[in-house]
Amino acid sequence: MLAVTSEVSKGNMASLFNFYNVRQKVLRFVCPKFLILPQIMIEKWKEKSKWRKRRNKLLDTVQLPERGRVLDLSCGDGQFLELVHLSRPILGLVGVDISEEKIKDAQKEYGWGSFAVKNAGSLSFPNKSFDTIFCNMSLHHYDEPIKMLSEAGRVLKENGNMYIMDLFPKNKISQAVYNLRGCNDDCHFEKYYTLQEFKKTISVANLKMNKAVLLSLLPRLMLLELKLNLAS
Repeated sequence: MLAVTSEVSKGNMASLFNFYNVRQKVLRFVCPKFLILPQIMIEKWKEKSKWRKRRNKLLDTVQLPERGRVLDLSCGDGQFLELVHLSRPILGLVGVDISEEKIKDAQKEYGWGSFAVKNAGSLSFPNKSFDTIFCNMSLHHYDEPIKMLSEAGRVLKENGNMYIMDLFPKNKISQAVYNLRGCNDDCHFEKYYTLQEFKKTISVANLKMNKAVLLSLLPRLMLLELKLNLAS
């Protein structure tokens, strides 16, 4: 009887030991997933919250028209135009982006706007179509910014405003650091411009800088207000 009990005990111990080993392997595999996933979600939420605050600050700074049409270049999934719509529902809002997926999301989510897949450097809108144009955190993506700026100048009304929000490093050293770091999204990254560089670029596109507002120091986020250079 004692021998039988001893064998049973050995069998139970072996089973428990095997269970423990399997459990440890499962925990080592699963727990990091459960630990990492919430962290990723938190970081994404923080990032979205940060840019939403900056976009709200942008809207507090710009001068929206009472009536008319607004164009958002590289509009993504339309979240910025949603803020414009909530602020001024009467405006006609148009968003363009080269991403078919993001435009489909915008079309599905926001029935009040017009969203289309277009290249900002080759717009199909008539001359002088828009009262206000936004280029929100996308300047650093363009490999040919002059084309985008020239097209923006073409479709902008004579008394209209173009607003560009982006990071503008103060000098060549900080520019090298910013460019080395790049951006956080998966889109093509070209470069960040110093303000001096950008002034030369817009002059070629028949635009002039009317105002430059520093929105944050680190990173050096700026809002530029551009107008047509009617004197040229």
